[in-house]
Amino acid sequence: MADVASVRSHLRLIDRPRMVVISWPPALVSTLPDVFVELVDRGAELVFAAKRSERIRIPHSLDAHRRVRGCVLPLRRGRANRGGIELFRFLCDLGWALTPALDDAPLTRRRAARQVLKLLNHPDADKLAPRVGDVELPPRVIQSLNAALSDVERMLPTVPGLEDAIAGLDPDAIFLLSRCGRNGPERDVIKVARRLGIPSALLVWSWDNLSSKAVLNEHPDRVLVWNEVQATEAVEMHGVPRERVSVVGAAKFDPFFEQVEVERRADCHSSSRTGPTILYLASSRAVVKNEAAMVDRWLAALRSTDDPRLREARVVVRPHPGEATKTFESWKPPDDRVVLAKPQDAPLARALIDSDVVVALNTSAELEAGIAGRPVVTFRAGPEAQGQEGSAHFHYLLEANGGFVMDAPDLNAHVRRLAALLGGGGSDRVELVRSAQRFVRPQGITRPVAPIVASEVLELAAQSAGSRQSGRTVGSSSG
Repeated sequence: MADVASVRSHLRLIDRPRMVVISWPPALVSTLPDVFVELVDRGAELVFAAKRSERIRIPHSLDAHRRVRGCVLPLRRGRANRGGIELFRFLCDLGWALTPALDDAPLTRRRAARQVLKLLNHPDADKLAPRVGDVELPPRVIQSLNAALSDVERMLPTVPGLEDAIAGLDPDAIFLLSRCGRNGPERDVIKVARRLGIPSALLVWSWDNLSSKAVLNEHPDRVLVWNEVQATEAVEMHGVPRERVSVVGAAKFDPFFEQVEVERRADCHSSSRTGPTILYLASSRAVVKNEAAMVDRWLAALRSTDDPRLREARVVVRPHPGEATKTFESWKPPDDRVVLAKPQDAPLARALIDSDVVVALNTSAELEAGIAGRPVVTFRAGPEAQGQEGSAHFHYLLEANGGFVMDAPDLNAHVRRLAALLGGGGSDRVELVRSAQRFVRPQGITRPVAPIVASEVLELAAQSAGSRQSGRTVGSSSG
């Protein structure tokens, strides 16, 4: 009977693995509810952790589920105890930003330098940070420097109490949802998981996270990325062994695919509206500080053209969500054919279906536009938009690199490209959609990504489930 009980316990644990979910920042959990619903539907027990009870986020659809609860973990050191380690890790990020793999990302380098100088309380941090571009070191020196910094990182202690706290939860896997940001808990959590023999998976949240944030010098057992572009970033920029990288797609866009189909079926496109509609999708403040002024310059170029379609086109300007919306608080449309539509006014899918062409500098909303089948056009905005060409991920979507975004070196060339598009030329919409969808659904454009992510994490958990003790229960709790 003991042998039968042992087998039953082993099977139960594989069917119902316990996972600790750590999201940084915690709000990212709300952007991927389908992933967690999929995990629970397949029998997993989920413990959503945060450093304080009020920071715990659980998808609304799982709030009262008996196999889901929240838990407080010591994920951050207190202010008095983190200064030295924080500075060291920012230095690691700076060393990483100097690698040749980031030669096309000067903005990443400036941010890393600025962060170090700010932490050192340098009064001229903002002025000095751009000078990091003048630093020239032989690649072998940078490689040796970063190898030494990684060796030191492995010797650093983790947050006090974190190892005992995670061990007390007795998880079969740790699932990290991450923007790969500076000063997050990922490094300490991965260290603890390795020491405890618990497999860990890290899901990269967005398209720019591996090329614009912080170095991953602690590698989880599995890194889940959108596509082969990010897989290459993980290997070449962060040194993650290729066998640890899984290309799964972008789960965050699963709901958007459905929203586009809903909007298409319910399309009430006004037959009384004449002329084309151009949708301008604004970027974050990290890309351009004052995009309202940029929009004024762009609109002036449109209205001064000889092409009547551009002069008379209806233009919808949609600010970037969050802080960048404030840029347009005092902005006034120059004429009655220009509309300011804030993100809360209408769903993005609706705005895209109502448009004929999309203009953007550098924003992930370009991906949504491609998914919706709308041609996307950009132009080089110059020094006013340092986060455009200064970011590595800007180049990934351009036609020249196999993407779908049509580029122009300046506003004059951009206006000519717009005129050609509105005239019915210069865009293969079928290939446009395929290119965008390959970027976010490389395993098949009809396959939602959430189940693929869940399968990867469950497979990882199964590696340790058989060695866990039986008789565990998870009670529902919000904190």
